Amino acid sequence: MHEFTRRTVLALGSALAVNSTAAAADSKLAAATLTGSTIRHTVVFRLKWSAGSKAEAEFFAAAAALASLPHVHRFERLRQISHKNSYAYGFSMEFPDTGAYAAYNSHPVHQAFLRNHWTPNVEEFMEIDYAAFG
Repeated sequence: MHEFTRRTVLALGSALAVNSTAAAADSKLAAATLTGSTIRHTVVFRLKWSAGSKAEAEFFAAAAALASLPHVHRFERLRQISHKNSYAYGFSMEFPDTGAYAAYNSHPVHQAFLRNHWTPNVEEFMEIDYAAFG
């Protein structure tokens, strides 16, 4: 086999092995998520309004309603204390499984919060959803 062709075949084989391993890990994580692992839903964000403002207080008062929705556990409103990023606040909550999380996402109270409070008041955000594995 020509040396260039041999190196190319070896490189492609290595890439396929890495992709296969990554796909297997993703598959295990997806399987764990679908079989009842707790989902931890987190979001960090920055409001358009300054800390201590009336708008900020109204926003967090409205967010408190999310804690009473079905399947929401360990709801927390969080204040960022590190200067490693520009986000000021966070929400964290847990759901018993992906079905409960999907029900929360489509719940009318959650949708109203997004429409009436989140979209008009949040300047920037990042959402991360976790499921334990390993």
